Amino acid sequence: MQTFNGKLIAEEISEFDKLQQKIEHLTQQFEQLERQMTVMSEKDKTDYLQQMGSVQLSLQKLERLYSRILSTTILAAIGLASWSVFLGLNHDQFSAQQINSPVESTLTKPTANR
Repeated sequence: MQTFNGKLIAEEISEFDKLQQKIEHLTQQFEQLERQMTVMSEKDKTDYLQQMGSVQLSLQKLERLYSRILSTTILAAIGLASWSVFLGLNHDQFSAQQINSPVESTLTKPTANR
């Protein structure tokens, strides 16, 4: 192909047809690439939404597990505190009984059978 003053001069008309076919082919390739990009972006969006759903489910499971552990810890602390108070009161009552009762021992008590 030759040019004259920036214009394409075709020696034969079939060269224009070849150029037209090349342009159409390139246009088809471009449209196909656009479709592929659209399909890929939709697939990426779908994958992203699936991953977000999975992360959300995992987060909900972790929140449930955390609340269970927290409630168990609180109940255990309350139970230990109650048990400690119970033992403390029981110990105080036992000490008071020991102080108020006379100590009887075979060593200090005179025996009548000697």
